[in-house]
Amino acid sequence: MPTGINLSGLAIGTNLSGMEWAKPGLRYGQSTQPNLNFTVPRAADVAYLAANGYGKNRLPIQWEL
Repeated sequence: MPTGINLSGLAIGTNLSGMEWAKPGLRYGQSTQPNLNFTVPRAADVAYLAANGYGKNRLPIQWEL
C-alpha cells in the first residue's frame, strides 16, 4: 500500500457513471429534480455514515426514478 494512505475505517463508494445518463425529467412532467428528489452524497454525509457502521452505498438505476 502506498505511504500516506490512511484506511482507518471502511472504504465505501458508488459507481456514479449512471448519473451522467440521467435525463432531465425522467418521469412525465419532470418530477425528478436534483437536490429535491435525489442527490449525490456529499463527503460529510459519507463520512458520517461510515463512522456509524454504514458500509454499502447504492445508486438507483434509471428505471427506478
